[in-house]
Amino acid sequence: MAQLRAAGCDLLTVTQYLRPTPRHHPVERWVKPDEFVSWARRAESLGFAGVMSGPLVRSSYRAGAGSTSKPASCVMSNLSKCCL
Repeated sequence: MAQLRAAGCDLLTVTQYLRPTPRHHPVERWVKPDEFVSWARRAESLGFAGVMSGPLVRSSYRAGAGSTSKPASCVMSNLSKCCL
């Protein structure tokens, strides 16, 4: 995350890989919801303007939320209600 931030990345999406079909690579482990919260807090502490972190989050999920003038902590608190 630090390298992404140092490269100028402002928005971060952290999610869980979901196996689309049996022919795809299997899920090695299920990430616990508290890990997503921890990663989001770490990303916010690094200065990301928008952080979307959860098992069902996708880069297009609530795409407009990351581009608002609201602070990242507000975006995260809204997402945690519906995603974690």
